[in-house]
Amino acid sequence: MKVGSGCPNPAFPKQPGRLSAPSVLTLLVATLLGQEALAYDVTERLALGGTIAMATQCQQVSGAGDENKCGGGAALMPDLTLNLTDRDQVYLLFDFALGNDLNADSPFALAPWAASLEEDVKDINGSNRSYLLVATYSHDFQFADDHALRFTGGILDTGAFLDQNAYASDENTQFMNVAFANSHSSYLPTYDPGGAMEWRYQDWTLTALGLNAEENEAGEPFSYYAAGLAYRLGTAWGEGNYRLMYFTTTPDFAAAPGAGLDRAEGAVLSLDQELGNGWGVFLRLVWQGDALLGDYIARYTGGLNVLGTAWGRARDNLGLAVGYLQGPEGDTSPGGEGPMAAPPNEPSLASTWIGEAYYRFVTTDWLALSADIQYMNDRYRAGEDVRGWVFGLRATLDF
Repeated sequence: MKVGSGCPNPAFPKQPGRLSAPSVLTLLVATLLGQEALAYDVTERLALGGTIAMATQCQQVSGAGDENKCGGGAALMPDLTLNLTDRDQVYLLFDFALGNDLNADSPFALAPWAASLEEDVKDINGSNRSYLLVATYSHDFQFADDHALRFTGGILDTGAFLDQNAYASDENTQFMNVAFANSHSSYLPTYDPGGAMEWRYQDWTLTALGLNAEENEAGEPFSYYAAGLAYRLGTAWGEGNYRLMYFTTTPDFAAAPGAGLDRAEGAVLSLDQELGNGWGVFLRLVWQGDALLGDYIARYTGGLNVLGTAWGRARDNLGLAVGYLQGPEGDTSPGGEGPMAAPPNEPSLASTWIGEAYYRFVTTDWLALSADIQYMNDRYRAGEDVRGWVFGLRATLDF
């Protein structure tokens, strides 16, 4: 979660990639003049900021009727951080989106852009709430400079607490596909009411979270719980982060309309490691039970990050990632038996292979442009496979 610049707690640092807010007028003038915008806090304890993300993508598909088309989308995500005291903080995050890019029309099982777009920010998770993604209150207990405890309650973004990754978390600045983003991955429900606890001691972080999820795929509410343990390791190569997470739901979870009730649970192993001289690697492994939060029972993804130091662009970076995602087991035929049975007239997904590469060109402290290419291959147990390419351009403004 973003921490405003007025918060002195070193155990919960400010979220990277966010600047304090310039006015919209200052931002526009700076853009026209080709200069960097000047950032400022509204008051000593109140900070405004946010992100504007815009993207366009085109797909070339083989199978599923060869649906070759283009789409675009944009999202304005302003946020507010109010530090009531040195230990108490209120945080709000909104999302005003336009368009759905290719997500609404793509024949692929994975969304080409993991952003919350127009269809996602209205009646969020069946809650009758629109545009307001996050609204939280946090209180810190500071025991030492490297020892602190934080409690947070409200409408949570689970990706701010769990399954973070230095190279594969943010769909607006890193990989675009949902397979390589955390906050919108199907095993991590988000933007629902709940509470979280974070205990940080030296290089260890223990996190526990509970959500009252408003709606699953069957349109029914359920409760979601997760716990994670993370260790930050300093080596001669650079910093590394190693995380283990377990998640589960209450037994009233239904994976699909008409499916029986069951408990969904699984585990995540996520790591990132610097390799010195501007190189880094990441790995994320996810295992789930048959009553899925999503379309897959296992996800194996990993990749490489390269800073542009070698070619004189130290703030640029190149990202490369590949993944294999395994579909559900058991009777998954259309109209079959069991919680993972595909709906009638809908083919069952066996697996997905995915690769993605992007280059991020940083023009100023607050503006970056990215070129992105993805390849996906959805294999079905019956019916025609779907494979193809997605080409994208993205602009991200942090203010």
